[in-house]
Amino acid sequence: MTISPPSEIKGARIYLKKPNLSFQEADQLFHVAQRNQDHLLPWLAWAQKTNKPEDSFLFLTQMNTLWKEEKRFEYLIYEMSTHDLIGGIGAAHSDSSRPHKIE
Repeated sequence: MTISPPSEIKGARIYLKKPNLSFQEADQLFHVAQRNQDHLLPWLAWAQKTNKPEDSFLFLTQMNTLWKEEKRFEYLIYEMSTHDLIGGIGAAHSDSSRPHKIE
């Protein structure tokens, strides 16, 4: 069964967008992670490994591959009014006996 989540999800104050494989987006993501590193470090191991924009580009590349393989679906979070990148969120398969279910 093929899973086809939308590439963009719009809400009232934010929208989620499937990442592009661009250095510009990687640079923006890197700077968001750096600004929030103190908050992220206790919870997310990847924050410690994000030391330069190239690390964020590698992350986007890996997420693109997982999306194509239908294993994980990562989105970048943008503020609706300013279109500023403010974070990321993802969904993944949690039950291998139900491959069409993602959480």
